[in-house]
Amino acid sequence: MDASVSLPTELLEDIFEYAAGFKRSTSLGRFALVCRTWRQPAQRALFTTVVLKSGRQARGWLASPLREHYRAKHFEFGLWTSISLGGAVLEAAPGASLTLNHSLDNTQSAYHLVTSPQAAGLQRLCLRWLAFFPTHAVPLTCRLRHLEMPSSSYTHTFTFRSILHPSRDTLETLNLTGGDLTALIQTLAVIGPFHRVNHLILGNVYPLSSVKPLLSFFPSLSRLEAGYSDGLVDAIVETPTACLEALSFDTRYLGEAWAAKFLELLKQPHLAGLTRIAMPSTDRGVFERPRPQEIALLEECKERSISLQCRFEYL
Repeated sequence: MDASVSLPTELLEDIFEYAAGFKRSTSLGRFALVCRTWRQPAQRALFTTVVLKSGRQARGWLASPLREHYRAKHFEFGLWTSISLGGAVLEAAPGASLTLNHSLDNTQSAYHLVTSPQAAGLQRLCLRWLAFFPTHAVPLTCRLRHLEMPSSSYTHTFTFRSILHPSRDTLETLNLTGGDLTALIQTLAVIGPFHRVNHLILGNVYPLSSVKPLLSFFPSLSRLEAGYSDGLVDAIVETPTACLEALSFDTRYLGEAWAAKFLELLKQPHLAGLTRIAMPSTDRGVFERPRPQEIALLEECKERSISLQCRFEYL
């Protein structure tokens, strides 16, 4: 115990921040009870993310002395959205990020909260549902750097415009959790390209024919992740993305030809800067014998110093 207690505070903070990604409340709460030396850095990591499931919890957080002592960086609101309480929480933590788990019953309140002056300091925003946001949407008051939202065909183009346009010059990461891309692309055609977006995450988006025009609105893209990748490789081949450095695909949807598709991808001159390919999920067994095209892909990546990350034992 003596050796562990004598660790520098900065190192303890790094350890606890890493632990925050696993069973956050349980692990960090126990770490905070070990000794006085561990208490403050563990509590600082513990209160980085604050989940408020009700208005009562929001009032308790606003009244708590921990709010002043430990600056929360991310808030997650449950199925409640009081404009006055939510606005007070956000106003007390400028620069924080917000996840709204709103439902049909409180979508209007959620909309009024993210367009309120109290939300002007938000830099990260996660919206779970946009289908019933008002069609006469007022633009967001914040200029976001990171945005997560669904691309629903039921969402009006005015809603997409009110969310995206204020952050056109600041947005760096866009996470589209899934849905029809049609209305979103119509909106982007009006707003214009997003030159600062360098990280794009695509969930189960459709139609696949819309992926190519979607990529054209992000000319500075350097990192692309896709959970549903059927047709996406073809879109990358045909779309000039000179800055692209990292790709992450779920190759289960590419079938046996996935290695051939990636070999074709590596031949494109506009992808000469590619340095990393990650495939967290595949349709192959870990210990299956490699196919010739898979061996060729591995050799090509080694020759070009491209990091190939996947769960194959032989790779």
